[in-house]
Amino acid sequence: MKILTAATMKKWFIRSLFGIALLAVTLAGVFTWLGRRPIPVIGGTLTREEQIGIRRLVRREMWKHEFPDHSWKTISHGPRALCELSTARIGLVEILRPNYAEVAVRSRFGIYYYWIFKRSEIWSVGPRIRTPSYSPPLVPSRPKTETEFSGSLSNHAKVSF
Repeated sequence: MKILTAATMKKWFIRSLFGIALLAVTLAGVFTWLGRRPIPVIGGTLTREEQIGIRRLVRREMWKHEFPDHSWKTISHGPRALCELSTARIGLVEILRPNYAEVAVRSRFGIYYYWIFKRSEIWSVGPRIRTPSYSPPLVPSRPKTETEFSGSLSNHAKVSF
C-alpha cells in the first residue's frame, strides 16, 4: 500500500491546480473566439454593438428556457440542457421590418427561432418557436418532366382566361 507524504500531496495539488487553470484559460479562449464571430444578417445591417447585444439577449433567453426554476424536472434535464447550450450557435439574423427581426439558433437538437424587437433603441426578445415565420417553398413530390422543366425556364408568361 502506497503512503502519501506531504511532498507527493503537494505535487499532486500543484499539478491539479495547473490542469484546472489550463482548462479555464482554454475554455475562456474558446468562448471569446466564438463570441467574436460576426452574425450573418439578411435584410439589413446591424452594428457590431447590436450584434453583441442580440447574441447576449438570445443566449440569456436560452438559459432561461433551459433552466426555468429549481424543480426536480429542471435538475433531471440538466445534462441535456447543458449539451444544447454548449452546441447552440446563432445561424443568422433576418431583419423582417425595421424594428423586428428573427434569430435562427442551430443546436444539436434542432433549429429554434427567436423573435426580437427593438423598442426605444433596446432589443427585446419574444417567444421561442420551432418553425420560421415564413413558410419555405414546397418541394414537389415527384421530379419535373422534360416539358415541365423546359417550360419553367421559359421567359414567356402563360396566361389563361
